[in-house]
Amino acid sequence: MNVLSSVLPSEKYALIPSVDALPTPRSPFLQITSYESILFQHLLDCPTTSLANSYVIRKALIRKHYLAHTIRSYLVKNLDSVLKDHVPLTINFEVDYAEFLDEALIEAYELHESFSRNEDKAAGDREWWILKPGMSDRGQGIRLFSTEQELRNIFEEWEEDEPESDFEDENLGHQSSENETPGDGIITYQLRHFIAQPYIPPLLLPEYGNRKFHIRTYVLCVGALRVYVYEEMLALFAEIPYQAPGVQSEAHDSDTSNNKRTDMRPHLTNTCLQASPSSSPSRPKQPTVLPLTY
Repeated sequence: MNVLSSVLPSEKYALIPSVDALPTPRSPFLQITSYESILFQHLLDCPTTSLANSYVIRKALIRKHYLAHTIRSYLVKNLDSVLKDHVPLTINFEVDYAEFLDEALIEAYELHESFSRNEDKAAGDREWWILKPGMSDRGQGIRLFSTEQELRNIFEEWEEDEPESDFEDENLGHQSSENETPGDGIITYQLRHFIAQPYIPPLLLPEYGNRKFHIRTYVLCVGALRVYVYEEMLALFAEIPYQAPGVQSEAHDSDTSNNKRTDMRPHLTNTCLQASPSSSPSRPKQPTVLPLTY
């Protein structure tokens, strides 16, 4: 609202508690609210006078398995799209419990071929994959694997961690050990949808301690489809310096303790993980603002 009031004179708009307060059903109406509260029927009934801050199809873009399906369907009809060369191979599968993993991966030919190539290779020489639950966010449930057994171990670990009571269910994901991502617990049978993608080694910046990062660009999309790009972008960095998954795995192979889960802190750069920046001077204390270059 502060932004709105800074660009629009107060006499140009009025805040109302609900759609019932409109002077007429077709009075100009802008909805800025959570997705679940948007009155989509009003948008359909008044397409020339009603606007909202979200598209109806939002979940096709923010849920990982839906996004993969959306892109794949689009590329079938648009063979020359730039998406063809700028979206990684994505394998979708559904699994409720670890015991059904074999069945879930029957048609995951690329995974099986990769597992075969990785046989008898040292961890540092393998092809690595990243596993993401389709319905999770805040970095929850993201894991790395290079063999079928490692993938199976991930699902078996989640089953061991599943709550035995409603109270534990409510608190799942709020406890973490020193080397775990906060809130990374998930319940497999509640999610079911997963994607696997080849792990792409990141571009590293020595001036920021060789930490993995991603650049977040803010855009405003209008209609079907005009896109406005905000010129200042954010660079968000991982908590600790990057270490290739193969190097970590080899270190775990020599570890005699029971704590052999891959440390995901070098690999995750989610916004929610920026709240407690490292004391290391090589990591920015705040998200770094980057100017847009053309």
